[in-house]
Amino acid sequence: MRSPWRFVPLGARYDDLRASERRRGRWWSDLLGARRPGRGPRGDPTPAEARLGAVDRERLGRLAPAPPRAAQRAAYDALRARTPQALIVRPDDGSWNVALDDVGPYGPTVIDPPDDPPLGRDLPDAVHERLDDPRALHLPRLERWWVRHHDGIRALRTVLARLGARRGPWTADVAPWAWAWIVRTLPEARGLPPVQTPAPLRSEDLRSWLGPPGPLRMRGSGTPPDDATFRALADRASGEPGVARAIWRACLHDGAEWTPPDAAPDAPLDGAADPRDGAVGDDAAVWVRSPSRLTLPSTRPLKHRDLLLLHAVALHRDARLATLALASGFEPDEAAALLRRMGAWGLVRDGEEGRVRLAPLGLPAVRSRLDVEAFAGVDE
Repeated sequence: MRSPWRFVPLGARYDDLRASERRRGRWWSDLLGARRPGRGPRGDPTPAEARLGAVDRERLGRLAPAPPRAAQRAAYDALRARTPQALIVRPDDGSWNVALDDVGPYGPTVIDPPDDPPLGRDLPDAVHERLDDPRALHLPRLERWWVRHHDGIRALRTVLARLGARRGPWTADVAPWAWAWIVRTLPEARGLPPVQTPAPLRSEDLRSWLGPPGPLRMRGSGTPPDDATFRALADRASGEPGVARAIWRACLHDGAEWTPPDAAPDAPLDGAADPRDGAVGDDAAVWVRSPSRLTLPSTRPLKHRDLLLLHAVALHRDARLATLALASGFEPDEAAALLRRMGAWGLVRDGEEGRVRLAPLGLPAVRSRLDVEAFAGVDE
């Protein structure tokens, strides 16, 4: 059986997603059918909100595990085995970060990106020497080699040209919005091999990965998560593992059923009792919100000029404030204030070392808004 954790040509991924869009009606029909009279339990068995509390972090980790590193590593090794040179579009949602950031100990030499874009400078001599080395190379996060600025693309152009002329094996990865800009703007990018990207996860893949270890019940019906649940999850996440995992965690988060000590499940609660004040047992049911009903972050508060900064975050994934301000034309203080608001709206979040990244839960809204506003995407 073919592993869902694999790489496919970039165009094939988006063809697959468009086919998935045509199947939307099927899960919607299933969802409606499950609510028809006679198709499920009468009434709503969901406990009152006072009896539901936060799922503790350890249990949430088991119910929404990280992507399987071994399977992703095997996918990367299989890609290297079938093609000596490959450019990978790494998803924005962080789901492949661990696998692609840590390939060096197992095979190719890694040329790490600079901490900040090398403005007005070419590559250091040490990088030139490593690019001349005929042994296998991997260059993670090409988006850190440049910044959208008239003085910010020299080093990246050299990297792309050297990769295009290289005879030895290599892989490199780049953020999707950065690649969309690069391939339309820089002629050095057009001589590179066909682009690869992780395959989208279908509903059955998500069910296999996130399927319930423990008692899960859907709010409103009391039934376990079914095919319709995971089709809705795959649809809202566009098959992206990190987005799907973030949505799933949000669906699970406040659903742990809690019963007061020495009390029957239907006993009235003491007004002072709060399920969030104590741990909920691992054997307690977790009541799950439907992915189709979950409210995701929205870009509605953003004005058109604000999107320049949001697009800079997408272009320069995990960039620092100074880089984002330079790429968007904002003053640093103005950019910092807007980024704080975007963080409060769930669109971006802080990473390590003061870097800013798109938040997985906000990605559906960000992609949709940037597409509507005619920012260059990666599905054309």
